[in-house]
Amino acid sequence: MLAEGEAAPMLIDLAEDNGCDAIVLGARGLGEAGLSSFGRVAEGVLHRAHVPVTLVRRPPPEVEPSDLPPDEEA
Repeated sequence: MLAEGEAAPMLIDLAEDNGCDAIVLGARGLGEAGLSSFGRVAEGVLHRAHVPVTLVRRPPPEVEPSDLPPDEEA
């Protein structure tokens, strides 16, 4: 589907029009100063949707033990 307009309201309308029971969105992760930040679209959907919203974060990159300082190796 291709559409123009504000993403959050359009996603909510799409979910309502199709009788969705929930919405699942990707989230960006951490913002400034380590404060939680989900991204503008995810925040808009989270606060306005009339169905449950699940935000999924990308897992952190794998860290190899050899990349850690000697005192932090597993």
